[in-house]
Amino acid sequence: MSYLKDIDTRVKSLDYGADENNGRRQYARRKHLGDGYYVRVLYGLRCVDFRMYYVPYSYKVSQSHLRTNGISICIDEWKDLMEIVIPTINERFPQFANAKQCTYADDHLGQLGWLRCSSCFPFGHDDYYY
Repeated sequence: MSYLKDIDTRVKSLDYGADENNGRRQYARRKHLGDGYYVRVLYGLRCVDFRMYYVPYSYKVSQSHLRTNGISICIDEWKDLMEIVIPTINERFPQFANAKQCTYADDHLGQLGWLRCSSCFPFGHDDYYY
């Protein structure tokens, strides 16, 4: 829920024809949602893509690959999701509207607790990054 505004801003930039890279090749950025799930706004396909990633055996964590199963939402469907579906869910299930990320929990107050979080780091982490 906390990333909806960020994603919606990127989708709106698609609607207005804004070129994010000022004429250079556009690319998708992925945002980690937790537990191996990522969201990407694909500029070429003009859609929002939700996928789970995995790390093949004997690969490094930084070499994660996306799975073939997932969901892609075109821009019109995204607008319906934001204007109709999300407000309806928040109205009927207020616990979802008030849901918070795991980063607000007490075990994330220190760096070691954050690094041990299986939601933030579902594949572990490479030692040379930290």
